[in-house]
Amino acid sequence: MKMDLQEALDRYHGTKLNLDELSKYQQWSFRYFHNEEFVLNPNLSVTIQLDLVKPREVYERSFQSTQGASFQGYLVWNLVKALSLEWTFCTRKIDGEWYLFKNLPVFFPIAVGGDNRFKNVIINDVISMDWTKFCRVYETLLKTATWILILFLDLYGRFLILLATYLT
Repeated sequence: MKMDLQEALDRYHGTKLNLDELSKYQQWSFRYFHNEEFVLNPNLSVTIQLDLVKPREVYERSFQSTQGASFQGYLVWNLVKALSLEWTFCTRKIDGEWYLFKNLPVFFPIAVGGDNRFKNVIINDVISMDWTKFCRVYETLLKTATWILILFLDLYGRFLILLATYLT
């Protein structure tokens, strides 16, 4: 079932982005980097090696004791929180118009085997969840599958740098 625009705006706290309120560079970049005449692939893919020693220490010291906690869940929860601090990660172009969303969902394809191979899972309202609630939701979703293969977020590859900053 396809969600209509107004339903998406309501569910994910979206508003139309007024490009006139942005800086001249931001206005130019929104037009340029999403114009297929100039940029064939507007998505940036990067690989980064990230030292997770300090975040792991913080997790083990302050978060691990929560029922259902996992280090991967801790990284996902912090990633979403970190991304919400940078508004450009929360913009989407829909039918030629730009929108800013304050509460985007997290999408996980989970490998389950069998004929379907993957189950699509969406966690809504992560921004408003405290750690305990997130652990309950995350654990419930993981119990229905064998393992997570990949976390997919359309974030232009910049999320790892923000995640590293947010976790330390």
